[in-house]
Amino acid sequence: MEKSCELEKRILETLKDRIQEVQGNVDFRWKNQVRLELL
Repeated sequence: MEKSCELEKRILETLKDRIQEVQGNVDFRWKNQVRLELL
C-alpha cells in the first residue's frame, strides 16, 4: 500500500516538473512573439 503511494507522489512530482517546463517554453515563445510584433 505504501509503495503505490510513493510511486504516485513521484509521478505527480514528475508531472509538475513537466508542466512547469512546458509553461516556461510557452511563456518564452509568447514573449518573443510579442517582442517581434512590437518591433
